[in-house]
Amino acid sequence: MEDIIKIIFGITASISVAGVVVLFVIKLAAEKIAEALEKKYTLKFDKEIEKYKSSLEGKNYITKTQFDIEFKIYRELTKSFFDMFISLYSLVSPSYEGVVASPDDYETTGEIFMLTSGKVTDAQNCLHKNRAFVNESLYKKYDKIFIKAVNIFDEFKQSYFNQCIETTVLNETWRKEKYKIVNQIEKELETTDDELREYLHSLTIID
Repeated sequence: MEDIIKIIFGITASISVAGVVVLFVIKLAAEKIAEALEKKYTLKFDKEIEKYKSSLEGKNYITKTQFDIEFKIYRELTKSFFDMFISLYSLVSPSYEGVVASPDDYETTGEIFMLTSGKVTDAQNCLHKNRAFVNESLYKKYDKIFIKAVNIFDEFKQSYFNQCIETTVLNETWRKEKYKIVNQIEKELETTDDELREYLHSLTIID
């Protein structure tokens, strides 16, 4: 009887040890599997995050209210600068070529001068009052254009007030020189408009 009991305890002990070994192996395998899965899904998650971050690059998010405000500002800005360009063109228009200075010319030029003065002031005010809301790159381009424009106007204004329009608008050399600059302004406005269009297209409106 004692021998039977010993055998039974021996078998039970063997089973218990085997069970512990099996459980250890199962636990180890489970940890290895979990570790492998964690690496797999962490890598996949990282890839998805990078893909999402890449999709965000180059996009600017803006609320509809902000977009409406900016769009209104840019419309006013482009219009004011275009009007300024047209008035400057009138000052250096080729139509003055070969014209002899006279009191009538001075009076007509005075009307153009007053018109241009108002347009230059409008462009300046529109740009400066909206500086905080205008894209930095675009602001610099508009400011560069304005400096060229106001230099032409100031040079003309000085001669106009001295009643010496024959040295500016009615002087062929002066007119041709400024006409080239006004043409440069036109091209720079076109380039700036293209950049503005790209900027507005890059905006993504969110609620």
